[in-house]
Amino acid sequence: MLQFHENNLRAFTSTEIILKRLTDAESLTPSEMQLDDQRLTLSSSMAFRYWENVHYQYRNGMYDEDEFQAQKRAWRKAMAGDTTMVGTINQFADDWPKMKDNYSSSFVALVDSFSYDQAM
Repeated sequence: MLQFHENNLRAFTSTEIILKRLTDAESLTPSEMQLDDQRLTLSSSMAFRYWENVHYQYRNGMYDEDEFQAQKRAWRKAMAGDTTMVGTINQFADDWPKMKDNYSSSFVALVDSFSYDQAM
């Protein structure tokens, strides 16, 4: 288990791999590709946990309606692969089906209601 976390930490801090993927993805070695895939998946997981926390705070009155609607617009854009949010790939939409069982049912219903091909 420790090795997995060490690999994720290394992947998160390796700007060379990130730049290589953006500029010359074909030159990535299989191990570099695996590390970067882990980094992207970890990024999605952290984003989804943050989103769920915002949703929880909204349901408990800590976010007003206007603030929460702005958050949901950003989430829809991210799930649709808005290039200003997540680069040139749709990592969030790719990762969501694999991860959604880890989140509350009300949050899953909200994210599942987004149209991934139509950002607001």
